[in-house]
Amino acid sequence: MVWEDWLYEFPRSLCMCKTLVVLKLRLLSVITITPTLDCFPSLKVLHLTICHTATDSMEKLISCCPVLEDLIIVLSLQEFSYLEFNISALKLKSLLIYLEPFGRDYKYNIFVNINAPNLENLESWMKF
Repeated sequence: MVWEDWLYEFPRSLCMCKTLVVLKLRLLSVITITPTLDCFPSLKVLHLTICHTATDSMEKLISCCPVLEDLIIVLSLQEFSYLEFNISALKLKSLLIYLEPFGRDYKYNIFVNINAPNLENLESWMKF
């Protein structure tokens, strides 16, 4: 399988939907999204389950949600030992990050930078 087979381009019509409030995605591949000012104008709840860690795609998707209040991220770490990603959501109130490591013998350096001035609830878990 070549790298391009893992790419999924987010449909523009979904990004522009004004009535979409909740979006739950299970991604086995890398998504591509081009952020614009009018993306996901009403999206308040976003749940991401990502099997292939692609932090820049995830960051772009989150940045496209101007009224996002509830974010759940489930990341499969695979064999990566270093992971750094940014979460910037000015209206975010609740954030849950759940990490699934590749195995017990791996050591991970994980850095999460959060810009969420209205954050009320933060939870993080690592499954062993």
